[in-house]
Amino acid sequence: MRLLIPVFLCLLALNPAFAYDTSKEQRAYQEAMTVYEECNLTSYMTSTYDCRCVAGAFYNSRLKDVREGRDTIIGEILPQCPNLPQIAVLKYKQCVEWAKLQRPADYDDYCKCYGATFAKSYEGQPVQLAKIEKQVAKSSLKYCNQMYPLKERTPAENQAFRNRLEKAILD
Repeated sequence: MRLLIPVFLCLLALNPAFAYDTSKEQRAYQEAMTVYEECNLTSYMTSTYDCRCVAGAFYNSRLKDVREGRDTIIGEILPQCPNLPQIAVLKYKQCVEWAKLQRPADYDDYCKCYGATFAKSYEGQPVQLAKIEKQVAKSSLKYCNQMYPLKERTPAENQAFRNRLEKAILD
């Protein structure tokens, strides 16, 4: 019995019909690692997409079709891998930049609403974020404006707003 196992393994290794091709997996793995590294090089990619997810989905796609171009595969898998927490933080920070001046009383809550709504609206979209960003931004702003209506300013608040705006422009 001890002799049969090594003989069987030798025959298995010598017979191409029984050999398992690991070169396909190795090439797919190396290419997926390159995709992961390239994804992590740009702030847009890391703030919009989960690079680990992108690399994993790329690996699986590459195993299915070795002839498909890298950019085609990436374009198809990006919508599957949004980095929703990072998208929410990015949109919150962008909102704060302008909302501090326009909505000094409630800008923080408003921008949290905007960031979270933007990220949630993008979840499950079948296209890359850049293609629908304006549409998602518009619907998110509309929703948050309903949740946090802009209050009428008193004349003193209007003057303070104009002063802050002038200071921001002059700085």
